[in-house]
Amino acid sequence: MPDLSTGTPWHAEIDVGAVTGGTIKAAVAGRHIVVTSYTYIATDAVNVTWLSATTDLTGIMSVAAAGDIISVSDHGSGLMTTAAGEALNITTSADGINGHVSGVIM
Repeated sequence: MPDLSTGTPWHAEIDVGAVTGGTIKAAVAGRHIVVTSYTYIATDAVNVTWLSATTDLTGIMSVAAAGDIISVSDHGSGLMTTAAGEALNITTSADGINGHVSGVIM
């Protein structure tokens, strides 16, 4: 388990509209992006997938209805980690999601 206290903290907005995807945290050469928490609210029923560039980090996470809030945080080991030098991306299947995400660069 990596020592996340040695990483550089970061925070980003999640604002993904329509059927689309987006970069949540840009790639950092030679470094991993570790997600330690995220919260989002759906604007409609939607499927969400987190990615390391184009590789899935999660399976499809379904949100049943507009207004549903998803909030997840870890307990010291990180929730998901990109490959070194890859961006943290997200895709949605419907209207979209809004929220925030935090983590560390390792």
